[in-house]
Amino acid sequence: MRIARFTAADGPHLALVVDDELLDLSGLGHDDPVALLALNTVERAALERRAGAEAPRIGRASARLLAPIARPPEFLAVGFNYRAHVEELTLDTDRPDVRRLAAVAEATRAGFPAARFLTVFNKQSSCVTGPQDDIWMPHDAEWVDFEGEVAVVIARRARRLSPSDAEHAIGGYLVCNDASVRDWQLESPTIWQGKSFETHGPIGPWITTPDEIADVDALEIRTWVNDELRQRATLAQLITPIPEIISQLSQVCTLEPGDVIATGSPAGVGISDGRYLNVGDRVRIEVDGLGALDNPVIAEPVADTTAAGLTAGRSAA
Repeated sequence: MRIARFTAADGPHLALVVDDELLDLSGLGHDDPVALLALNTVERAALERRAGAEAPRIGRASARLLAPIARPPEFLAVGFNYRAHVEELTLDTDRPDVRRLAAVAEATRAGFPAARFLTVFNKQSSCVTGPQDDIWMPHDAEWVDFEGEVAVVIARRARRLSPSDAEHAIGGYLVCNDASVRDWQLESPTIWQGKSFETHGPIGPWITTPDEIADVDALEIRTWVNDELRQRATLAQLITPIPEIISQLSQVCTLEPGDVIATGSPAGVGISDGRYLNVGDRVRIEVDGLGALDNPVIAEPVADTTAAGLTAGRSAA
């Protein structure tokens, strides 16, 4: 099952994706994508049959897709989970961003000389945006980067799971861009500030449930900036596989339905060669079987800090 959200005249609608069509579930009493992830096999098949017979059909190409989960309860991300990505960050150049990266890395090694656990950080859920929406270039940032990743969505509460049990907590997979403001990231010990700027968490284009994927390890991530292929890797290259990621996180906190966990970025990001994003660029991240994100980069709009603007912003969220 592929679960999407799209915008309609009366607001967001939930849909199943079937080939090039969206089966609109709004008239069938469904508006919560996370609730669909909890359906068992029989319930899922019944919903698919009913939607196929009763749901209005919308051409996917004519619909504006939204983030499949508007505000995940938690948006967690794993760092340094592809060996080639780790290696590309050891650079021999006098660029100012690389000098700062080297200083941060040295301080990190001094504080954590033999880290036992994953590098995990949070992206504030307010950074989530849709698979076709703009990525804003902040006015107070220089080094805005892209990171194509596969993310998992948690389907049921998970606490202290073994790796073998962790797979049962996965409700689905989606494509993610862990967009990163490196100049803020490198100046913040917890790095979340550089990972959480508005619009810097595109996810989607829909949630694909595990039964739709024959071999998770074979999923290939490809990232283009404009027409240039910048990243290419498969999940088989992850240093820490997804079940172990979920298991380790579940030892610390209870994972809740709807939580999103980005599993790490392959090599090829902008900091590796100094080619960061610029206004006018377009970032396309594609994963076979999961779909694609396609986000243009624009200058950050001027914020409306009036009382009316702040109230409208709260209402929109």
